[in-house]
Amino acid sequence: MTVEFTYSFDDLKEAFAPEVPAQLRSKKQQSMRRNGLLGWVLFASIIVFLFVLLQRSTPPSAIPGNTPPPPPPPPTQDLMLMLAPHITVAGFLLMFYLARIAMPLKLPKPSKFQAGVREVLRQSCPRSCV
Repeated sequence: MTVEFTYSFDDLKEAFAPEVPAQLRSKKQQSMRRNGLLGWVLFASIIVFLFVLLQRSTPPSAIPGNTPPPPPPPPTQDLMLMLAPHITVAGFLLMFYLARIAMPLKLPKPSKFQAGVREVLRQSCPRSCV
């Protein structure tokens, strides 16, 4: 009596897929929430920064009998306009860097069954199908 069967690509893909423990999944969800919150805080701070910057640059309305306008602000405003995009990009890069440090990629070792299937595939299949 002989039994023959073949694995489909989906079966092999499922067999080789690493199982993610529930503890790692919850850490991943927490870090995703933290990164999402950090992104929203960064976005809100940029909006406030631009709003304040634009409010400073608009001249006061001319009212008859009003004193002459004050002298122009110091050139730090121009410096702020130049540095705003660089600070924003640095903030995003820092966010991604800290997220990578907080959640390193740790894959579990393959089981003996997965290692055995992988070895059988290497021996029986040409390089193009593995």
